[in-house]
Amino acid sequence: MEDGSPPVACSLNQTNLAERTARWQALTARALRQAAPTQDGVRLVFAPGPGVAAELESLAALERECCAFAAWSVHAGPAQVTLDVTAGSEEAVTAVRSLFPGLGATSGAEDPMEARIQILRGDRVAELTALWEWLRSERDLAGLVRPVRGPLGETDLGGAYDLLAVALGSGGAGVALARSLTTWLLTRRPSITITVSGPHGSVTVAGEHLRDSDIMPLLSNVLETSDDR
Repeated sequence: MEDGSPPVACSLNQTNLAERTARWQALTARALRQAAPTQDGVRLVFAPGPGVAAELESLAALERECCAFAAWSVHAGPAQVTLDVTAGSEEAVTAVRSLFPGLGATSGAEDPMEARIQILRGDRVAELTALWEWLRSERDLAGLVRPVRGPLGETDLGGAYDLLAVALGSGGAGVALARSLTTWLLTRRPSITITVSGPHGSVTVAGEHLRDSDIMPLLSNVLETSDDR
């Protein structure tokens, strides 16, 4: 960037991202008490159980390397262990909050100005992780993508992410998402099927049943907002 600050992006590859996500899921499932937005980022509060502070310190050190646009501060006390993640720009703060889907409405009612993307066929966990990494690398979608936990069932591996949510409030985000999803699907076909929901309904896209020229119009029809037209 021109001002010398780190780019608002994660540098992890797909394999490392999946491993890192699994560590965060294990720690939050075991000890997270509260997650809330702050003025310039987020604060997570953990119970001070055995190994919690050490694991949080380890994860924070790793995040400082791959997400250098944010500051990661751990404060360990007798009653709780706190992680503060802060950033200096509006874009970076939005990106920080997107990293922690426990904030706000992450698993309840859907936002009408939000797209939701679900993998229906293929290796759902691996493909969702790959898609999350892909979309977060798009300049026009930076800070707008977050994973969402689905409802837990008997066969769920506690806390697994079920879908991706993308905020469409920013001008052009709907078109950017449709274009990016189209390109991603073409790299995955014919083994992948996804459902995409947006302001104008939902569509299921099965790669092997569509021509390349059909995918973009289908996605645009459900994702475009008034700002995109």
